[in-house]
Amino acid sequence: MKKYEYRTLYSTKWTLAATSGATAGGLKDYDFDNATLAGTTIVVRSAAISGFTKGGTGSTNVNSDSDVPAGTEVKVKISAVAKAPKVKVDYAKGIITLPKGVEAMLDTGSKYAEVTGKISPLDLLKELGQDDATSKTTMASGFNLIVRTAAVDGKKAASNITIITLNPSAVLEATNNKTSIDTSNASVTITDKSTSATLQLSEKKNGSTAVPEKLTLTYTPATDKPDSKFIYSIDNGKSWQKLTFTENGGKKMAEIDMKDNAKFKISVEPAENTFVPTPIEVTYKATPTT
Repeated sequence: MKKYEYRTLYSTKWTLAATSGATAGGLKDYDFDNATLAGTTIVVRSAAISGFTKGGTGSTNVNSDSDVPAGTEVKVKISAVAKAPKVKVDYAKGIITLPKGVEAMLDTGSKYAEVTGKISPLDLLKELGQDDATSKTTMASGFNLIVRTAAVDGKKAASNITIITLNPSAVLEATNNKTSIDTSNASVTITDKSTSATLQLSEKKNGSTAVPEKLTLTYTPATDKPDSKFIYSIDNGKSWQKLTFTENGGKKMAEIDMKDNAKFKISVEPAENTFVPTPIEVTYKATPTT
């Protein structure tokens, strides 16, 4: 194999390329990472050979009768890697906006997936291969998203990467993994997966045959984690009120006055720079005691 050498455009020092192994003929010592930051040009040529014998079996021979000069110099342009794409995160609207032509993966992943446009964080996680349960756990824990402009075969390399850190956000899950529930059962539990705090809903009965018109909510905070600030809405999310809990027999409890078949929503007040959780819709089906 011929020996090659290279130099930077304005340098006079030549460096011999690798001559054996998997990188034979390659520029293994060249700092491509630094070169692709702004782009550059290098010069490559076949190296001069001294002590070469025509018709010999080797490339060198001490009994040479001639030398082979260095080959023609060829300029090789190394293009700059494209800048990292810009990603917008709107916590209030629950939207991540990714530019056209990008691909993304989690920092724990190994394979990029094409994801573009406006997308919710849970839908994004599903596009990256997570199922419903795993995506909720990931969102509640927070995650790092790696985004780059995808390579175009034969035309351009992938861009530099953008790493977006998405903070842990409240994710609500009701009994049996539902997003809408009713109170016809003995009790229903809503869990904030980001803190493991729970809210248990049960009808308050005030007599043997009375139709209960109040709902009792029992709050159990998680150990060594911030409180989940549960809120509720009786006007389909137009306005929200804080649930105020009082100590009762060692438990934190609150009550909501209800009417037959009334509907309301339960959610959690989001912390700063976190996504607003999808509320749980509750239908109050008062069941008389028989």
